[in-house]
Amino acid sequence: MSKVEIVDGCRRDVSYVAANMRACDRREIFAVRDVESTDRLALQIHHHAPVRQVARVGREPVAVLSAVEPRSGIWQVGLFATPRWPVVARAMTRHVRAVVIPDLLARGANRAECQSIEGHHAAHRWLEWLGAVHECDLIDYGKNRETFRLYAWRRSDFDHVSANPF
Repeated sequence: MSKVEIVDGCRRDVSYVAANMRACDRREIFAVRDVESTDRLALQIHHHAPVRQVARVGREPVAVLSAVEPRSGIWQVGLFATPRWPVVARAMTRHVRAVVIPDLLARGANRAECQSIEGHHAAHRWLEWLGAVHECDLIDYGKNRETFRLYAWRRSDFDHVSANPF
């Protein structure tokens, strides 16, 4: 088995994962994004996400993690993956805990949020495993009135921990 590596995401890798993403991710993303195609999604992430990382197995891109700061101190975090997600899940979990969360804190994040569509139980469990708190349900949040769950990492949750909370 090839080694999993996590690298800064280039447009080619982001496009590949977007074009081959899992159905559950496609349903979640297109319920809230103002893009009509995976090509537009990849372009949007490539040009607007200062945090854009890809988990690869060998040369194959498998998952994209992105974070944008829509307003000062508030970050929106997202992840989508191909059906090979289980192969990179453990490495991506370690990476988010050891690198991404401390990086967002160092960039001045007061909170990092993620909205996940109701019924995407694997995503909800993973977010909770990463230390995100389920704050509320967002009813009628999606284009077709889908309910989403709002998860957040809050600076106040990390005030009592060292620079590397994990």
